[in-house]
Amino acid sequence: MAVIPWASLPFFAFFRIHQVPEALLTNIGFIVITVLFIRRSIQESREEYDRLSKLAGGDGEISLSKLDLIDQMVKQLQSSEISPSQRFEINLNTVGLTTREKEIVRLIKVGKTYRVIADELFISERTVSKHVQNIFEKLGVSNRVELLNRLNIWESG
Repeated sequence: MAVIPWASLPFFAFFRIHQVPEALLTNIGFIVITVLFIRRSIQESREEYDRLSKLAGGDGEISLSKLDLIDQMVKQLQSSEISPSQRFEINLNTVGLTTREKEIVRLIKVGKTYRVIADELFISERTVSKHVQNIFEKLGVSNRVELLNRLNIWESG
């Protein structure tokens, strides 16, 4: 439907219709399409409102007290005190890393070099490098900073 004004342009050119009627008909087509999109957007908004009102109490109306209650719940969830170390562990356990990879990420977090990590875990530096490469691949990052940001543990300041 959105291409009808564009598709009609060759018709106007073939029948040598003047520029004014061509522009008018094309613009009217765009206006009709715009109205249809607005209408559909309004319908979707009304449907969402109906769903929300049913969730809020089923009486068809969302009262301010119910909205305030929802706001309070959202604020409580957002302000719940999760320490950075708890957030680190939660994120670390949800990204699908092996136990060894998790150990390495924990050591990277505290700023250890590959050599120090290798010494602490009794593995070679090359093995640490391979584990880090696998971690980067799994998380879609390319360096330590991106890794820490991805795990939501990078503490600025």
